[in-house]
Amino acid sequence: MRQTIIIFIIIIFQINLGLAQVWPGDVNNNGVVNNIDLLYIGNAYGTTGPKRIDATSNWEEQDISANWNEFFSGNINLAHADCNGDGIIDLLDLIVVYTNYNKTHDVVDQDFFISGIPNLDPPLLLNAKDSIQVSQGHQLTIPIHLGNDSLQIDNFNGIAFSIYYQPEFVKATSISFNIDDSWIKDSLEIFSFIQNDTENGVADVTITRYGQNSISGSGNIGSLSIIIEDDILPLATDEQEGEITIDSIRMVDEFLNTTAISNDTVLYIIKRDSITNIIDVKLQKEINISPNPAMDWFNIDTKLNIQKIEIYNILGELILQDKFNNKNHGQVRVKPFSNGIHIIKLFTNKGVISKKVLIKH
Repeated sequence: MRQTIIIFIIIIFQINLGLAQVWPGDVNNNGVVNNIDLLYIGNAYGTTGPKRIDATSNWEEQDISANWNEFFSGNINLAHADCNGDGIIDLLDLIVVYTNYNKTHDVVDQDFFISGIPNLDPPLLLNAKDSIQVSQGHQLTIPIHLGNDSLQIDNFNGIAFSIYYQPEFVKATSISFNIDDSWIKDSLEIFSFIQNDTENGVADVTITRYGQNSISGSGNIGSLSIIIEDDILPLATDEQEGEITIDSIRMVDEFLNTTAISNDTVLYIIKRDSITNIIDVKLQKEINISPNPAMDWFNIDTKLNIQKIEIYNILGELILQDKFNNKNHGQVRVKPFSNGIHIIKLFTNKGVISKKVLIKH
């Protein structure tokens, strides 16, 4: 009898040892929630299994009640993809990844990426010329192509990648990714996701087909859109060069096997908006600055309401910024400034106006 009890305890211990804990959203169990986890959910989409007891989507360690019948590669049970614990892998689990994005636990095992070789491995291309032009304050839309005529994509099931950009040039909430015109869409519904880190200038993207339903082909998979900040060019500068790079790419087939994909970078030139310049010239006549040249100070008089004033030296460096609180006149002290041409930038209720002032002590 005692021997039977010991054997029973050993069996129960071994069963429990085979179970693990779920951190909701960390599907590949590497210590961090990110866009790679969505590839696993897309792969197992529609699969069902045992529910978790007292399951929540909260970022906390939760026991797996029972292993599911299937495993991902790396001996990861499909229960990890049931992020909300309701017993089915579906859209609700994708939402949990979004909710817990970038959260970590324990030691993070960094994701690996196989860098493709240009002209040898299929590319993920920002489909633009060597450089493109956009006016500040305007939208820039860039088609993104996966594969080409000579390097076709075989058995596409999902792809995750990161878009790196200069956050000082881009309006924080303007980045979007559109998949309306995409060869990977086919007749099957697909899921796309973008998570934007505005502080560091990184947007993570994932596109995945639902379930193990791969497709082959090449061409446009979507388009990236950003809006350029409307006041980033120093007054002494007519254009500024920016850069967008696609990297950290992982493309998988229906078995989550990875294919090497080469990355891409595109340059874009930010230019002044000619329409804005025309408006600026008309408004300049409504602003009077005197004396000009100025020795110690100058007066501003106008019928417009001035919100603030900025003064730049000839190098385009901002040397003064002051609020005018919608007044239409005021005096500005320039004695501390060096001799030479300065640009006065006035922000008014009719637009932004630039005037040149010579400071001569």
